Amino acid sequence: MYCIWRISFSCLFPSRSLISEPSAMESMVKSTGIGKRKVVEHAVLFQLKANTDGKVKDDIVQGLANLKEDCPEWVIAESAGIVLEPSQAKGANVGLFMRLFSMKDLDDYFASERKTVMAIKYIMPFMTGEITIDYEAEVDDNDEAVYRKGDAFKSGAERIVGIKVKNGTSQEDVDTMIKSLNCLNDAPELNSLLVQITAGTNFCARDQRYTHGVVVRCPSLKALQEYSEHPHHVDVMKKTVWPIAEKLLSADYVVDASGERSSSL
Repeated sequence: MYCIWRISFSCLFPSRSLISEPSAMESMVKSTGIGKRKVVEHAVLFQLKANTDGKVKDDIVQGLANLKEDCPEWVIAESAGIVLEPSQAKGANVGLFMRLFSMKDLDDYFASERKTVMAIKYIMPFMTGEITIDYEAEVDDNDEAVYRKGDAFKSGAERIVGIKVKNGTSQEDVDTMIKSLNCLNDAPELNSLLVQITAGTNFCARDQRYTHGVVVRCPSLKALQEYSEHPHHVDVMKKTVWPIAEKLLSADYVVDASGERSSSL
């Protein structure tokens, strides 16, 4: 079983080599020029026991949402929520999105006692598995985009997408897919429907069931549905994603903002 959040001691305190390979963007905040900044996206879908009730799921979401306040030296933005529809991953009940500045910050976060305490209290008694997608991305170099601040990020809906590309797919086709998905940020016709989208190549060494990840933030569930059906988005999927995708995973949840919460740890 793949694990970052799993029960074993080695997964509670994973070594750096198990999480990521060294990168040029280690611990410093890096601007990429042309108004962009690199970040690391950490997306997880938690698979829970079949009899896990709604109250437990709510507690898990709250524990996850508190991580931004509990681990502020690493986590710069996050969201968590109960997956709204049965996803293609059996038993995927709770979604988590987290943003950090570097792979080293992700490593340090996973080695932290605060994360471990949260996992032991909220996650481990109920979890049967998880899907993890970690990737580097670029966002606009301003506080709203980087830290997900402002009115646009106060509420809404999140979509976590996993893409497994077919063996033998050319790097050119992969690069075109990632670029096309990221360019949806700049599509005028999607301005009212899309708050932010990032896409990149999954570097999580232990979980390569999906080779690429996408995180989509919309201002509401209605906007997310309209975004999904919008001709511009459909055209990008039809031309760059579906032809090279062996399988796709998509899970949506309502954002459960942690800004007004105090930590329960």
